[in-house]
Amino acid sequence: MEKRKHIFWEVLLLIASVFVFRGLWIILDRTLWFNTIELLWASVIFGSILFAVALSKIVHADRKFVKH
Repeated sequence: MEKRKHIFWEVLLLIASVFVFRGLWIILDRTLWFNTIELLWASVIFGSILFAVALSKIVHADRKFVKH
């Protein structure tokens, strides 16, 4: 795929992800059971674990492709 098309699709993906994130955020705000302190803490912990795992995988994947 040529670079211009690739960049176009990446930008479109980014914009689409904003709409998905916003919609999910609003749905979760309107859900009563998600507004309890226990589930908010659980979501922070779960999100932090996912973040750490994803970041670790990205960092380790970069090391495989970097030539020293």
